[in-house]
Amino acid sequence: MNNSDTETLPVQNRRERRKLQIRERLVQAAVDLFSSRGFHRTTVEDITEAADVGKGTFFNYFPSKEHVLGSLAEIQIGRLNEGLAAARTGRSTYEVLRDLSQVMPRLPGRSRLMTRSMMSGLAGSETVRTLILPGMMRGREVLEEVFRLGQERGEIRTDLDPADMALMFQQTMFGAIVLWSVGSDSDLPKIIDRTFPVMWQGVRGPKGVQPEVES
Repeated sequence: MNNSDTETLPVQNRRERRKLQIRERLVQAAVDLFSSRGFHRTTVEDITEAADVGKGTFFNYFPSKEHVLGSLAEIQIGRLNEGLAAARTGRSTYEVLRDLSQVMPRLPGRSRLMTRSMMSGLAGSETVRTLILPGMMRGREVLEEVFRLGQERGEIRTDLDPADMALMFQQTMFGAIVLWSVGSDSDLPKIIDRTFPVMWQGVRGPKGVQPEVES
């Protein structure tokens, strides 16, 4: 590596850090506004003003405000991958799933209005669906691997397909969050704390459950 390379590298690193910081500011500003005003009442101009950047800067990072919602799905996938990594290093399936269930309500912008905004976006915007649904599928694949590892270690029932259990986990958590968002007076983490043990009983199953073998 010559001297010009060593001089250029720190500059590139600073630029990358700067770009990451601006992107994080835009996401945080958007999340705060979606949570307080709702998705549809928030404009790109509102986001850039809150983030203290020019409107053109926003479009350097996101083609639309819908794409900010897509970036939140990536955050959730990152948390799921952390859970899978923990399972692979020996953490029990119960602990991994319990931790993942508690993480979901604490994702950025998890307010009733934000949740309703995402529901509205999924129902009414093809762009939002296109951005979020593939992320949900990737998340389900990660969960499927967690359940498969649990079966291999004898920690959970083996008469159910891991893919079906992954879908059940998503449906259970998503359902709890949606019901909370439309009017429950209870605190969301408390709802999840009450919901998870019921789901876990179904995952663990009665002792000795084995898959049926066709004769």
